[in-house]
This record gives sequence, structure tokens and C-alpha cells, in this order.
Amino acid sequence: MPVMNGLEMLQELAQDEHLGEIPVLMYSAGHNKAQIETAMHLGAKGFLVKGAVDISELMEAVSKYAKPSAN
Repeated sequence: MPVMNGLEMLQELAQDEHLGEIPVLMYSAGHNKAQIETAMHLGAKGFLVKGAVDISELMEAVSKYAKPSAN
């Protein structure tokens, strides 16, 4: 991401009254324990490592937190 990294984005979302309710799954090439723990502490619902999950695992994780549109 050109302006901020994923952890910075999570921190920004968490500070916003309305956006803080959006469920976020981290999908990152970085996967050290400290990075994962920080993401979870900042409110991430899960952490998926690029290259370590296939599309079906990604879709399963997304569908777990996706809400149907109110329309």
C-alpha cells in the first residue's frame, strides 16, 4: 500500500467510531509472530499468509465475516 502499511491502516480504522466495526482479515507476505500478534491486538479477525493459503481458504475466511448487503 503506497500511503501506509496494513498495521497502520488497522490502527487508523480502530480509532474511527464507525470504521472500527469493519471486520478486517490481514493478508500479508510478512508473517512473523510479532506482526501477527500486533494485527490481532489492533482488531484483525484473522491473519492469512500470502502463498500459504489457497483461494478456497481465503474465500472461507472472507465469507465468515462478510455480511449480506442491506439493499
